[in-house]
Amino acid sequence: RDDGGYRLVAADLRDVNSLTDAVASHLDPEVPTLIVSECCLSYLEPEHAEAVVRWCAKVTSSCEASAFVLYDPINPADAFGRQMMMNVAARGSPLRGILGSAEEQADRMRRCGFKNAGCVDMNGTWDYLTRRNASDVARVVRLEIFDEIEEWRLMQAHYCVAWGVNQLDGGGAMFDAIKLK
Repeated sequence: RDDGGYRLVAADLRDVNSLTDAVASHLDPEVPTLIVSECCLSYLEPEHAEAVVRWCAKVTSSCEASAFVLYDPINPADAFGRQMMMNVAARGSPLRGILGSAEEQADRMRRCGFKNAGCVDMNGTWDYLTRRNASDVARVVRLEIFDEIEEWRLMQAHYCVAWGVNQLDGGGAMFDAIKLK
């Protein structure tokens, strides 16, 4: 049993067997488990990205409580999205597995085996947080004059946080605690 808490592991995401090898000695089904992916899956071919999500759902399905949370770009089809795709591709790292919407991200989580799933673009995240604590938002806004709200919201519409949750008891308490709607 690892009581160290936070673990980073290295693996070739195109090969889920390498994920299993990297994680096997660290995974304890009696300990709540959170797997985080930050701007990774969108760089993979769609079938490899789907295999990673399926692997996460499978490997955490025996955990008392577990979640897979990702932060990835979305919405490649509009003018901003097309420019984003060109900019990233020009740097030699095309977004091969980018999904078209937040709904597609949540659907993939469910299709790959998570009992509960959701997704919200970063505007939704900001809107959720501003509803919760207006005084904190006012404090942050005062830190720097920010007058390009429309451009910022456009950019935030092209990134999302998605989550898939498994709980052995079948309940939704963990899912309810992290959803941003």
